[in-house]
Amino acid sequence: MPLLHFIGILSLETNFEISYSFIGRESKEFAYVHIKSFCSIYNRYYIYPKVFITNKDSSLKNAI
Repeated sequence: MPLLHFIGILSLETNFEISYSFIGRESKEFAYVHIKSFCSIYNRYYIYPKVFITNKDSSLKNAI
């Protein structure tokens, strides 16, 4: 079961945890649901993610 981990980076060069989620299967549809729900939370406050870093997972890259 793959783990999807969102982190943020501050201007002080420190990281902070945003969320963790386990994806049921490595498929584009499952990854898309998690990314969409993450982005919808931050869109309410007009905060938009600028960069996504992946580990060459093709289903995750296709979902983004």
